[in-house]
Amino acid sequence: MATITKTQLRQRVAEELKVYSPDQELSADAAARIDTSIDDARALLTEERLCWWGTNAIPQHCAIPLTWIVAAYACTKFGKAAQGYEAGEERGKNRLTKLKTPADVTTVNPDYF
Repeated sequence: MATITKTQLRQRVAEELKVYSPDQELSADAAARIDTSIDDARALLTEERLCWWGTNAIPQHCAIPLTWIVAAYACTKFGKAAQGYEAGEERGKNRLTKLKTPADVTTVNPDYF
């Protein structure tokens, strides 16, 4: 299965938010803001059991929905709120739900006291 890295996801999100183009370098500040949103989105998706991949091995087929979700969280950091990016969260989660297979579901072992 083909995968993308966190760096590639960062570039996709920056392009989605129109704060980066391939002919220029993303500033360290912008990269850090997007990375924070990637980490926060991953934590939330893991909690909701919608993240089943490693931090630097994102399945290719999950790249677009994850880009939408991270852009929804990062848009306010770039002054792009209320421009439609927020809708990407729900759209992305719906797509991830459809992509998730039973093999991707992890079981939770309860702790008994």
